[in-house]
Amino acid sequence: MNVRDLALLGIDDDDDMDDIMGEDDEDLLGAPIRLRARFRRRKRTRRKQIRQSLRQPYPGATGAGGPKQYPLGFPALQFVNAGATTLQAQSNPQRPFRGQRLIIDVVRSAGAAGILVTLDSFNVGQNPCLLNANPVSADAFRPDAVSTLLAMPPAEPGINLTAQYTVSVGPGVGETVDVATTVIGLTIA
Repeated sequence: MNVRDLALLGIDDDDDMDDIMGEDDEDLLGAPIRLRARFRRRKRTRRKQIRQSLRQPYPGATGAGGPKQYPLGFPALQFVNAGATTLQAQSNPQRPFRGQRLIIDVVRSAGAAGILVTLDSFNVGQNPCLLNANPVSADAFRPDAVSTLLAMPPAEPGINLTAQYTVSVGPGVGETVDVATTVIGLTIA
């Protein structure tokens, strides 16, 4: 067997590199037309295999070690009768993290249906994520809200994300207002 026959069988190591680099094959110039056509077909098949192996496993996926989307939970808060009207929740990511979406789930008991819950501040470390000091309705960040993405600064482990909430009126006797906070974002690995 000569070099050309080995290349046709796929034994030539340089052939794969030529496929990736897009180099032409000068060693087949004098070969019969039948051999050149067979070699081109095999080369097209090999190029297709290389392209498929380089594709992402599913749309939106990144390779190993790339950013991955995770939720970051906060402790649940409960506003009760004769309790504080301002509460604060903190969470500390265990990996480098950049939040993208804030989700606030507010559950009111029957007698507390008219109580307004506001987000007074949301900070990543010392960096505020709201444009001014005015409170924002927590319902703006409901789980079914749309267009609620935030450009949060990155948080390293040891940097707290802090959300501070206030209720307009303390709940009545036996009534509660529960607030759960989640931030969906990317880990920066």
